[in-house]
Amino acid sequence: MRSLGLITLCSVVLLGTYNWQIGEANEYLGMRPWVMSPVGYLALLFGLPTVAWVISGNAGRPSDFFRMFYGAIVLTSFLVLHPVAGYLPDSTVVIGLLVLFAPLLGLEFVGRALPAIRIRGVLKVSWIEFAVTIAVLLVVVLSATYPPASAGFGIEESYDRRLEGRDIYAAGSLLGYGLTMAMNGLAPYLGFVGGLRRRWGLLLIAVLSVVFFYWLLGVKAPGLYVIVAFILGVIVRSGRTQDIPRYFLLAIVGLGLVVLFEWALFDQYSIVADYFFRRLFAAQAEVQSYYLQFLSSVKPIPWSWTMGGSDDNFSPTYFIGEYYFDNPDSNVNTNAFLHALAAKGFAGYLWAIIVVALILVTFDRLYQIDRNPTYLFLGFLYGLLVVEQAYSVAFVSSGVGVLFLLALLEAPRKAEFVKTVQPLRGRSLH
Repeated sequence: MRSLGLITLCSVVLLGTYNWQIGEANEYLGMRPWVMSPVGYLALLFGLPTVAWVISGNAGRPSDFFRMFYGAIVLTSFLVLHPVAGYLPDSTVVIGLLVLFAPLLGLEFVGRALPAIRIRGVLKVSWIEFAVTIAVLLVVVLSATYPPASAGFGIEESYDRRLEGRDIYAAGSLLGYGLTMAMNGLAPYLGFVGGLRRRWGLLLIAVLSVVFFYWLLGVKAPGLYVIVAFILGVIVRSGRTQDIPRYFLLAIVGLGLVVLFEWALFDQYSIVADYFFRRLFAAQAEVQSYYLQFLSSVKPIPWSWTMGGSDDNFSPTYFIGEYYFDNPDSNVNTNAFLHALAAKGFAGYLWAIIVVALILVTFDRLYQIDRNPTYLFLGFLYGLLVVEQAYSVAFVSSGVGVLFLLALLEAPRKAEFVKTVQPLRGRSLH
């Protein structure tokens, strides 16, 4: 009941911030007045309790972070805010519900099927932390050698820095991969270790690196990743991992109260609503709706529900950017499963469910053996990233794969670093 109450309060916050600020302020980006259909209300009636039930089943496993992020962000955004992109036919809403809820069933199935895994590494944790630190510093030094002409701390020029950086640090290049890994995975890992083991030097390196990445490319998300990863480390050290979903939902409600304060102070404008609720929830729902509209409309290339598009060069992310946002350079991502369905049809969609579930359950099985907190961090990071990008990109380019390999090679931790992690308990979901 507590989770249902918190999810309901979060839904009220999302709807309130959208109707009072986000919708009208972002009308030029395609956001429309919120009008829910009867089918949408039914989806809310049954969907929100389901999301609350999934989140409340937290047993302190790495995969529970995926359930939390996916339920609170992807599913709740769609249930509450799918009308923000305009009217969706009832049939499209139903398809969206089926497509978005099915990955949770896939995770449940794989969780019951995958046996226990035991791998014993040999590397000291201090060596791994040193290697990650050197990798982050090396990326900073190399990228600073070729900065964009617009590099700086100006907010208005941040998009220009991002576009210039896309050309300078080309996708697929060694430095391009290094930057993405450092920003999305390695620096947050240092923040996590800083909170877990009170390694303030590592935390300082993580903070300074994300400041540099903002100066270089105008990216703000790595800063949030480092902050949340640090908080995660502190919570894991305190042994309260199973309370994280409640903290997360309370944080959303708390930020809603901050929005009310900002509205009163700044004449109905809130920075938190603009940069947090819009980015994480309203834009999430809008893009999901555009992908569903793409699936139910005429395609620019031959496309089948079985195998997706016939042209391997076709990218639904850039098509959505050009068609709906009038920007052919905009790479508009969505969650891993909806992206896979748009790109490769049901074959790609089912494969995405299987791969994501295998990765998360593997983290669970390894964590059950030696309670290595790194697997909790990997579950947190991967669970967060697949909310808004392809599963392969989230694993390879973000550094999750590299950190996973290092965790496999890590020798069992001393007892003082394991005793703070509570044994798995709670309602089993696999």
